[in-house]
Amino acid sequence: MGKLASVLLPLLTLGAVVGCQEILDAADAAHPPTIRNLWTIWRSVNSCALNAGGSPGSRLLVRFQYVDPDSTIAKGNLVTVDMIFQPSGGEVLNVESSVTILGDGHSGTAECGNCTRFGSSDTSVNMSVILKDGRFESNPLSASILRPQGANLEVDSGGSAGQYRK
Repeated sequence: MGKLASVLLPLLTLGAVVGCQEILDAADAAHPPTIRNLWTIWRSVNSCALNAGGSPGSRLLVRFQYVDPDSTIAKGNLVTVDMIFQPSGGEVLNVESSVTILGDGHSGTAECGNCTRFGSSDTSVNMSVILKDGRFESNPLSASILRPQGANLEVDSGGSAGQYRK
């Protein structure tokens, strides 16, 4: 028994060390992306259609920087956008848009565009963005964006809550 233990103990210890290292390596590689420096600009006012018959929306460009330790960010990854229009409180939640990537899968800039229509009384929108890399979601970034001058001057019959389309 002493002879068998002297042979098996190093093998078991080696297996345990290798197994633990594989787990540690997998944990090191499993990190969500982080995003920062949210930047938005109105590309055009009253220029995009949200639905037939309604007043047009305005095109908003959303851009931010990302770092992904897993290097899995690629064109077509998704962002989730939540918007709450002020002061009406109208919500548009969990809208997914594809991103365009400027950089490599590890770090760079991502951007997406959308069509946004403000409700008749709304003066701004609070927006939150989360980047998805396939397995993980990033930290959220938020901004308060003022309604662009001249946007949706005609009151449409669709109600007073804002709308958003990717």
